[in-house]
Amino acid sequence: MTGRRCGYSTGLALAALAAAFAPGAAQAQDPQVTLRFSHWSPPAHPMSTISVPDWTGAIEKASGGSIKIQVYPAGQLGAPADHYDIARDGVADISWANVSFQPGRFPIIQAIEMPLLYSDPQQATLALHEWYAQYAEKEMKDVKLCQTQVLFPSEIHSKKELKSIEDFRGLKMRTPNATQARYFSNLGSVIIPIPATQARDAIEKGVAEAITFPWQSLIIFGIDSLVNYHMDLPIGGNAFELMFNRSSYNKLSAAQKKVIDDHCTPQWSARFMEAWNKQEGQGRTTLATKSGHVVYPVADKFRADLLAAADVPKKEWADSVRKAGNDPDQVWNSLVDAMKKHKAN
Repeated sequence: MTGRRCGYSTGLALAALAAAFAPGAAQAQDPQVTLRFSHWSPPAHPMSTISVPDWTGAIEKASGGSIKIQVYPAGQLGAPADHYDIARDGVADISWANVSFQPGRFPIIQAIEMPLLYSDPQQATLALHEWYAQYAEKEMKDVKLCQTQVLFPSEIHSKKELKSIEDFRGLKMRTPNATQARYFSNLGSVIIPIPATQARDAIEKGVAEAITFPWQSLIIFGIDSLVNYHMDLPIGGNAFELMFNRSSYNKLSAAQKKVIDDHCTPQWSARFMEAWNKQEGQGRTTLATKSGHVVYPVADKFRADLLAAADVPKKEWADSVRKAGNDPDQVWNSLVDAMKKHKAN
């Protein structure tokens, strides 16, 4: 009888031990924590309706409910340009930033803005995440960087077809970041530095004649009714960064940190941007079949001239990277290698 009791007790102990190591068991014993997530996408945007709920829901599920994430969309906690500092200063525990709003502050990652660098945003996202990991701890040391993503590259949309490099001289261009501003300024364009929300009004009033914008965004902002020539060339894009306040991350249990880390991978970066990038791609089909719109190819010489013109902003970028204590050739070549590895360019 004693042996049976001993065996019975041993069996219970083993069962308890197995239960302790079962998926979700460790998380179930973790303290409840609610993390504040700030981003600036409007409520109807695919980032708000698909990407953010997908990511936050997956974390809550994987943590066994011990991690809850409260989302503050549409810039409720600060302007888009403030979102790196929002995470750094603990205004939110998590933020989604676009550091191109602060040109020169993060020179390494702004390499992704170079003209004609990539065409496939999902593959470029995988490449960017893997490549930037080696620099993030230094360049973004104030935060715990989780993901880096690439947006569908912008194309040039204008009121007339642009056939050669000379057509940019005097052209009033709205550009999305400082890199493109330098690029088109060097071509002789007049740069109109306004946010996307003011772009339609600027074109309607003649303040701007052309704009670099992804396909679907052009439609969403109603700018497609004002410009009907669309150059079929991925001129360039920019990156986004998902980050944690370091103190907020460090306060999590080991099991909770693992859950977060499991959702801070290159694959999750690509998944986070998938809905938005897919929507942008669909916009090209819409405009190509829309009456009165012309999606036109770029001749080989024109393309070569546009690529050669990228040397100017690249040199300025290299100078800023060198001043930050890095070898710009090594940084650039490793990025290009990552793009080639993932067939993004």
